[in-house]
Amino acid sequence: IRSSITMNKEQSIQAAADNANRVHEDWTNQAYQKAKLCLTSMKLRNIKETQICDLRHYIDVFFSPLPNPPSKRSWGIVARRLRDANLIRIIGNKQTNNRKAHNAIAANYKIL
Repeated sequence: IRSSITMNKEQSIQAAADNANRVHEDWTNQAYQKAKLCLTSMKLRNIKETQICDLRHYIDVFFSPLPNPPSKRSWGIVARRLRDANLIRIIGNKQTNNRKAHNAIAANYKIL
């Protein structure tokens, strides 16, 4: 018998975060804390908008890099926490600056 499991968006985000925490202890909390530092730094530089791929890049360049999670979807829980803490607000979607993303469209956030 074949069973199919369907997850809604929230369950999928949580599953990716749980998997990242299994592979790298406390990954989501580390990512959230470093993302908060990046947002503060960006605000001081008068940067008003960002995407999660930008935060990932800034963490690697300006702070100690995080281990790569099993799935980039793990960043969804970090974005949710930043949004819930009123540190960012989604303002639409736009093309990413990441050359490896092949011109992907991603959420664009206003830094609050």
